[in-house]
Amino acid sequence: MYYVIDCVEPDDPDEDDLGYYELDESLTIAGISSWSIGQKFSVAVPKPLIIPITAEDECDGDPLELYDYNIPLMTSRLKEAFTAAGVDNIDFYDAILRDSENNKEFHYFAFNVIGLVSAVDLRKSSLSSFDGDYKIDSSIRGMTIDKTRTQNLLCFRLLENVKTLVVHEKIKNSIENMGVDTIVFYEPNDYVQI
Repeated sequence: MYYVIDCVEPDDPDEDDLGYYELDESLTIAGISSWSIGQKFSVAVPKPLIIPITAEDECDGDPLELYDYNIPLMTSRLKEAFTAAGVDNIDFYDAILRDSENNKEFHYFAFNVIGLVSAVDLRKSSLSSFDGDYKIDSSIRGMTIDKTRTQNLLCFRLLENVKTLVVHEKIKNSIENMGVDTIVFYEPNDYVQI
């Protein structure tokens, strides 16, 4: 069974707004056009990669467990869960999330998933494509993953929509067994990405 992985912001019933950390999404690395196309990099990534963050709305907690934005990021314990599940197609890079205003730093890992897989069964899914090729940026309103096309990968990005990170239930189980409760797993039929 495969799932789409995402991170949920923590809720606190005693607080109206916990605040959050805003990442600098404009950060780029010369020679890397995208972290979402499933290919190994031919240039070196800075060690460590420094990502500026800004506390918003009086944020007093930690950054999210997982960011899948311009430069995808995850915590050490999430990396450990992926590795323990047997994932071998992710390149990890040391990263520091730096809140200069409040003099805080958080150790994370930038990650590049190697593998862009066309695994959606288009006949059993609700996808739309502006250019008709169902690649890179298709809108998804529920889908079915064809397990025979996953290349037996435990983690991959969808060719149909590269912002969709798909994980096998082995990864889901590994994350849950470690007690990580900040991650949500969507069943493909319930997943929406517009």
